[in-house]
Amino acid sequence: AQNVCILRNCAEDNSCLAHYNNIPACKSIKAGITKNELYFELGMPIRVDGKNHYFSGAMDSTITVVVDESDIVTSILCGN
Repeated sequence: AQNVCILRNCAEDNSCLAHYNNIPACKSIKAGITKNELYFELGMPIRVDGKNHYFSGAMDSTITVVVDESDIVTSILCGN
């Protein structure tokens, strides 16, 4: 096993590690947080398409988060 420490500024250098069971973390996220805080909580997105940021949920689910032009989370859909 490897010990890893994820720093809060990981989004700035794209080093936030992937998470593999993001549904519980997603459910605790509220609109209004910054994109950097979002990345710290869920890891780097698996895809970004405009304002939509997609993260691995659990199993085959995908988390969709909308981030506005000011890098603020405006909506969260925790899995499909």
